[in-house]
Amino acid sequence: MIDPNSFDGGLRFGPQTFVGQTGRNKVWAAPRELVCNQDRTECPTCGSCDRRVLFGKNPTYGCCSVCGMIYATTVPTDKDLLDYYRNGPAPKCWAEHVQQHPLELMLDKLKFRWALELVGWPQILTSGLDDESDSLCDVGCSTGTLIETALEMHAEIKQGKYPNIVGIDVNHGALELARSRTEELAKAEECSLRFREASEPDPRYSRLIVLWEVLEHVIDPNAMMKEVAFRVPQGPCTVLICVPNAHSLAAKVLHEKAPMFGMGHFNIWGPSTLQMFLQRHLPDFTVEYRSIISWAKELTNHYRFKGPFDDDPEIVAMDPAVILKNLEGYKLVAIARRA
Repeated sequence: MIDPNSFDGGLRFGPQTFVGQTGRNKVWAAPRELVCNQDRTECPTCGSCDRRVLFGKNPTYGCCSVCGMIYATTVPTDKDLLDYYRNGPAPKCWAEHVQQHPLELMLDKLKFRWALELVGWPQILTSGLDDESDSLCDVGCSTGTLIETALEMHAEIKQGKYPNIVGIDVNHGALELARSRTEELAKAEECSLRFREASEPDPRYSRLIVLWEVLEHVIDPNAMMKEVAFRVPQGPCTVLICVPNAHSLAAKVLHEKAPMFGMGHFNIWGPSTLQMFLQRHLPDFTVEYRSIISWAKELTNHYRFKGPFDDDPEIVAMDPAVILKNLEGYKLVAIARRA
């Protein structure tokens, strides 16, 4: 099994080197041009309107007084958000430059191979697939790195039925990049591969549904999960989700300075609130959790610069493995399964 720390760019190469080489710093520094001026009153997890304001950014964040979920209390309109993800400079730069950088591609492929092994993608490929459902549906597929990794793993296995794979996204440019990167490999592997815009109807079921860094970016995550539940077939099925982790050590230490707050992130779950959210939509699924991306070096740098902890070995020598084991990684991965 792949070590999660192997695809942590900040840990392997140093935070400044990693964000500088991949171009993340340019995306983060670019104007967002996304105005959040519409009030959102209900907690996406439990529906309560009782909350306390945590801090003001764009958007403003609150914490639900009932379940503890952190969510944006001010959001853009649906139209403005859709226009932003289709035409905004930051999403365009992310798809066309950051995600195509060789260093980013190398780490992303390690990350997605780890995730696909975790949910049993090789076993799905060698089990009894049928023509009535997709074997993999990547919701928010962006430029197709996860799908490309899944196809490469199929090529390595060289057995089992050829899978049906679908990628869904709202960004037309990202979909075209995904198609160009994967169509030759899919053809060589005789896999059925299609990409579609998120608004296009598709009634097919899927054995494995992936929402990797998607649910935090939507105004109504309940609506999205209802669509996911609709795509769940009878029998075995797995839903793989990755979101920013509200219980991460980075959030506990940096508070509003943690980059997860902002950047178009409207929903921030921890393990307990995500469990409640998934039970509402997938009540007969069991859920297990992992955390990834320790932020150990970033936090060590923060303490060293902010002092007076320079000589405290417990502070300046954080163990990434311990952070991940305690579910305090920057990102939370949930694997929901029904046997």
